[in-house]
Amino acid sequence: MRNSLTLLLVLVLAAASCLIAIERAAAEEGIHGSLAVESPTSQMVYNDTMLVELTIAWSVSWPIPWMSAKVSYSIDYGPTIAITNETVIIFERSSSIVYTHATCLLDVSNLATGKHRLNVIATGSYNLNNDFVKPYNYSFAPIIFHVRIMTPPDILILSPQNKTYNEAGTPLSFAVDATTSWIGYSLDSQNNETIRANTTLTGLTDGSHSLVVYANDTIGNMGSSKKVTFTIAIPPQISIISPQNETYTEPNVTVVFTSDKPVDFTCYSLNGKLNETVTDSSTLTGLSNGTYSIVIYANDTFGNNVASETVYFTVELPAVHEPEPFPTVPVLTASIVTAVAVAAGLLVYFKKHKRKAALA
Repeated sequence: MRNSLTLLLVLVLAAASCLIAIERAAAEEGIHGSLAVESPTSQMVYNDTMLVELTIAWSVSWPIPWMSAKVSYSIDYGPTIAITNETVIIFERSSSIVYTHATCLLDVSNLATGKHRLNVIATGSYNLNNDFVKPYNYSFAPIIFHVRIMTPPDILILSPQNKTYNEAGTPLSFAVDATTSWIGYSLDSQNNETIRANTTLTGLTDGSHSLVVYANDTIGNMGSSKKVTFTIAIPPQISIISPQNETYTEPNVTVVFTSDKPVDFTCYSLNGKLNETVTDSSTLTGLSNGTYSIVIYANDTFGNNVASETVYFTVELPAVHEPEPFPTVPVLTASIVTAVAVAAGLLVYFKKHKRKAALA
């Protein structure tokens, strides 16, 4: 019986000595972590969110009863933030390897475009029994990832604006809040026209037009301006064909003019007097001698009021010759002579007739 107790005591002491040796070996050698990164990768470019998925393989000197692990991260040496998603520790008691898995989804939309560093830190403790606890703090090599800003360039059209222009050539000017690799515009929903900077829209026809400006930044984001709607209303040009700057010898002068585009209303002003409605071919009547000026006015469908150049002309009517006065005196004399001759003839006639009557 005594021998049995002695043997049991020896075995207990031996077991205790072995456990102390194991604890000392673990305390001296500690643990070693090997980080495997499923995401992020340096080959991908992230914009809004980025999945972080990590696996740490802990290599320990001896199989351990338990281990706690907490994985945290920091970006570009910023504050350390714990990964709040569930962390799973897998024990493989048949070996000296313990695995820690950690995942989280990071918002990277506030990061600048370019390269960034993700630093992973693991902290926790492990032991061989409930009496001996060993803390650890492990930092791994930084993980490099890239971010691209997805916010497109902001474009503001300064000209043209939502109004009416009276010229076929309208300046196109705009402002962009980012460095661009390409700029273009679409006029009236047609294909984009590439431009380098502010330009002029030429050859615009009368009527309403729409314009949108597009721009790509240096990382491929395309932005567009708000659509601008504007109107082109080129005033008509009136040319007077008749009268010309010359002299007319008739009291009636024809008015002829042309317009390079349709007009709604035309009138003329003669010598600055009130306007009179006129068609493309009218006649000025009853003109007397003198110098005249004439201007043709027109109004188009867009409300443009225009005037032709002033034409000056002269009217010189031929002189009218008055008939010569009737010669009253000679006429009276001839009448008297005639009357006397007739009276004398009648007297002779009556004398002869009277003589013949007496002879009978």
